Amino acid sequence: MILCRKSAHVVTLVDYFEIEGETFIVSKYAPGGDLCTYLNKHVKKNNQLSEEQTQLIMHQLAKGVRDIHK
Repeated sequence: MILCRKSAHVVTLVDYFEIEGETFIVSKYAPGGDLCTYLNKHVKKNNQLSEEQTQLIMHQLAKGVRDIHK
């Protein structure tokens, strides 16, 4: 199953499966980590994100949504 190919802004879904009502997702490795970990690390350290950091994150998210909808 391939839902979104060749996007630098979307992690590739490899497979998914269910065990006892729990859904598990298998994706390609994302060496940069995930957004939640990034936000937890930077917000805890500085208590906020800079405007530049926020703009970059929002720009990348918008590109990901665009690529998914193509």
